[in-house]
Formats: sequence, C-alpha cells, structure tokens
Amino acid sequence: GSCCVPRAKFVIQTMNATILARGTRQDPIQFLPESFTEEELNPLDPQRPYGGIVLNGPSMIRSEFTYCEFHLADVGIEAMDNSVNINDCEFRYNRKGMIIRATGAMPNNLVAPKIRQTIFDRNLVAFLVAGSANPDFGKPEDPGLNVFLLLDERPTRYDFEVDNYFRDGPFSAQ
Repeated sequence: GSCCVPRAKFVIQTMNATILARGTRQDPIQFLPESFTEEELNPLDPQRPYGGIVLNGPSMIRSEFTYCEFHLADVGIEAMDNSVNINDCEFRYNRKGMIIRATGAMPNNLVAPKIRQTIFDRNLVAFLVAGSANPDFGKPEDPGLNVFLLLDERPTRYDFEVDNYFRDGPFSAQ
C-alpha cells in the first residue's frame, strides 16, 4: 500500500477579510514554523512544516504585508481572487513562494496584486500565476524592483510558472 502524509495546517486561512501585517526593517513579521530542522530548509523535500497563508476571495480593502518573512511553507501566500500588496518582504525555502490565482469570478483588474521590493530566494517555484490574474511587479523605472534568485542552475527546473486558463493572449513580465 501507499502512505499519504496529511497536508500541513495553514497559519492563516481567511475569506473576504483584510490582513494588515506591517513589520519594520529592524523588526520584520515572521511567518515560519515554531521549530524546524536543517533538512527542512531544502525546498525539494515535499515535507513542509506548514501550509502557509491563504487569502480566499475579494476584500473591500486590500490586505497588506510589509516587511514580512515567509519561510518553510508549502505556499508562502496564496491569494485567490484577491489583490494583496506585498512590500519589502522575503520568501525563502518554500515549495512555492506565492500563488496568485484568478478563478474568473472577479473582473481581471481586481485580481492585480502589487509586489514591490520583495526577495524570492531558494523556493522550488518562486511565483505561480493562474487564471486571469494580473500581478503588478512594477516597471524598470520604479525604485527597488523585486529579486528572484534561483534555487540552483538546473535548466530543467522552472522558477516562474504561469497557468493561464481564462485569459486570451500572453502573460508578460519584466
């Protein structure tokens, strides 16, 4: 027979709610397990200490994460039909750093999370875009672009994934 490992619990799973997590450069808010081993720092290991944060559904006011660190999750943040603002954050050692998902239930322009001055480092997949979501990573003339650092130099593994089910035309990012 085969053995299945139950999915780790989420730190936060919320629907139609606003989360304002505002840390500082000197004192960031950390989303990580209470304890972990050195082996769990490897994002290739399918065992993750916890599931991550799920923002499910639209909010009247956008959720915001400023100076936050997301480590060792199955998914650091999954935002579904939601426009979250991510500023000066770090996503490290996650299986997926972020998932931005649009199901088609919301207008395209409302599923447009803004990600600024954020580091994605040593995640198995840094970022996944699914459906008609339009993440805003800024423009080259903006100060402090995002940084995507590769887990390794294996050309067979991707670091950015686009699952475009609902949208006509290509997805583009700089």
